[in-house]
Amino acid sequence: MFEQRVSSRYAKAMLQTAVKEGVADTLYKDFKFVDSLLDMSDELKSLTQSPVIRNWMKKNIYKELFEGRVSALAFQFIMMLTVKNRDGLIPSIVNQYVVQYNKMNNLLPVEVFTTEELDAGLKAKIELQLTNWSKKKILPEYKIDPSIKGGILIKVDDWVYDGSVRHQLEMLHERLISGDAS
Repeated sequence: MFEQRVSSRYAKAMLQTAVKEGVADTLYKDFKFVDSLLDMSDELKSLTQSPVIRNWMKKNIYKELFEGRVSALAFQFIMMLTVKNRDGLIPSIVNQYVVQYNKMNNLLPVEVFTTEELDAGLKAKIELQLTNWSKKKILPEYKIDPSIKGGILIKVDDWVYDGSVRHQLEMLHERLISGDAS
């Protein structure tokens, strides 16, 4: 809870600064890049969390990874967090920045799970329905998940629409076990 509150404050300050300087979109892309690197490398994630590795070593590693690949504002922010021993918050701050950026720009990230790749027409219909439902611009992420057996599963924040065959089979199983055959 404490981490989320601190991260949210850092993210809010960064968003306000980026908006004032007109680089909110650039910083969003930079933070998505940082997030993708952290997701790809458990070693890098461990580095950010490690109190054993000295700050000067972390700064050298971050300089190698990020200097010239992200904006000056993003790079300076990462360096400042490292100096203040707050670089362990980088993943959380990045997440909070993305959440606040999306809210500011009326964007809604959505995960759509199916058993096979959807054609463009079906994707467009799904996105239109979600846009009409949410009144926001949809940022869909389509994923293949054979375990759902068929149908569709949609995740929006903490809301889930489960129209999967797996879910239907589980509900049928529960009804049969409980003796409710209706």
